[in-house]
Amino acid sequence: MQNAVRSNLALDELSASAIAGSRDAEEILFLSLRVRFLTIAKSRVQEEDAEDVVQETLRIVHAKYGSRSEGAGILIWGLAILRNVIGNYYQKRKRDSTRMIAVEDSKAVVAGADEAGARTDGTGDPLGESSRTVDEITEAITRLTDRYPRCGAIFRGIIESLAQGGGRQEVSQRAMKVVLDADPKMTRGGFYVALHRCRFHLRQILEAKD
Repeated sequence: MQNAVRSNLALDELSASAIAGSRDAEEILFLSLRVRFLTIAKSRVQEEDAEDVVQETLRIVHAKYGSRSEGAGILIWGLAILRNVIGNYYQKRKRDSTRMIAVEDSKAVVAGADEAGARTDGTGDPLGESSRTVDEITEAITRLTDRYPRCGAIFRGIIESLAQGGGRQEVSQRAMKVVLDADPKMTRGGFYVALHRCRFHLRQILEAKD
């Protein structure tokens, strides 16, 4: 405990000398802070991100330590900044994760519909709108179902199949089976014709919304 107190006092003395203009004191101070910050960061964030978190913390400390108010020692003050940087790190990861899920879900709906269609007309995007959000597509499918119930059944089959996972071929075959089981009179060829028409109607709804 006494060693820790002496260490903290030494850091405060280095800080005072650095503020007074000693470059050597400043260099030793920030090297010492870096070692302490890095040990903590490695236990709180992904190891590959620890160095970035520490560098951001040191950047803030360097910009503000000369004007900080008297009170807690520089280590305690610096650790408070580190805690805030780590908090920002997790908030950013959460935002990025949410954004990525929305994008991937939207792409999955589009890719699943395209695979189920299995057409050879060269269209890579079944809706013509691969950048649509999943909420936009879901709303459009709801409106499509009201106008064309069969189209709603086809797209529901695709979405439910996507939710079960598996490769593209597995997803498309499973979706087709659901639709054909619900409508025994429909043939495989009829399914592809219907899907093509439903894609056209869905695209119209999306474009009308814009």
